[in-house]
Amino acid sequence: MTEGGSGVFELVKTLCDLPGPGGYEDRVQAVVADALREAGCDVSTTPLGNLLAKVGGRGKKAVLVAHADEIAVIVRSITDGGFLHLMPGVGLIRPQAPPSPLLAGQHCLVMTEQGTVPGVIGARTGHLRAAAKRDTEALDWSDVFVDLGARSRAEVQALGVHPGAAVIWTPLPTSRVGANIVGKAMDDRAALAIAVDVARRVDRTRLGYELWLASTIQEEGGLVGADALGRDYDLGIAIDVGLVGDVPGISPDEAPCALGRGPVLVHKDTVVRYHKGLTYALARVAEAERIPIQHAAFQSYGSDAGALSKNGIPAALICYPTRYTHSPIETVREEDLDATSRLLRAFFERAPF
Repeated sequence: MTEGGSGVFELVKTLCDLPGPGGYEDRVQAVVADALREAGCDVSTTPLGNLLAKVGGRGKKAVLVAHADEIAVIVRSITDGGFLHLMPGVGLIRPQAPPSPLLAGQHCLVMTEQGTVPGVIGARTGHLRAAAKRDTEALDWSDVFVDLGARSRAEVQALGVHPGAAVIWTPLPTSRVGANIVGKAMDDRAALAIAVDVARRVDRTRLGYELWLASTIQEEGGLVGADALGRDYDLGIAIDVGLVGDVPGISPDEAPCALGRGPVLVHKDTVVRYHKGLTYALARVAEAERIPIQHAAFQSYGSDAGALSKNGIPAALICYPTRYTHSPIETVREEDLDATSRLLRAFFERAPF
């Protein structure tokens, strides 16, 4: 990312196109580690799999957090004919709810110990569905399955696939669509790109904190990585996707944020109310730097900053506006990513909290 916002696309694309659901974040963490070492950070990995990088500076110990994992569904069982039955995965839907209509028709990857196995997510064809379902287009978990092109359970097992394996969708590679950047796993790989940009471009001689970056695991599965960071920080800021209401079918009253209007400061979500003093300190820095911001409270939402808060660390959540979250076409604007990076760099240099 360079001044004016150009250049972030390449890093976002590299990170988003990698497979990395919870438990399989290794490839993502390796790319982030290389980028942070190139930025001059001291990098280490915890036994659980979190990536930690010391940027530099002195003073209070601050941590900037983004997560490496993406949403997934899970293999429930394998049929005699070699098809995979699915069950809900973390970050996608409630266990008792029907599967997302986005699942059927997607290319996918099944994660194994050795690598990935490509397949497609099929569904019972409309020609053969019960009349009641044909009218509603509703799907049950029994209606969707993965087709690996195998002919038997034995063939599937020989590929290293088993119940409990994670399955991610693999749409077209991350790309530019007009003014937008579109792809899977913007949640939370665009945040990792922002964190790397902060490490690359922050003025270490002006840092007002001892700044650390953390790329966490299994955020979508219960904030596991962030909770394991412990209590050894004086403040923390998480970066994540921000919900917007700038598309048809969603009222601005329901979700008042929009793409292109700058980073979002989240005051409250389902889990916690974020630290008032830290959040307003970010807002004051944004005003001083003439960076446009948006304010929000999110429902049906949680973040790594919630885990920091529960560990007794004053925490704030800053988001980049994102359309179509938890889908194969998560959509962001480069200008918002750049503004988020600028705000964070200014905050860590000014040390207003």
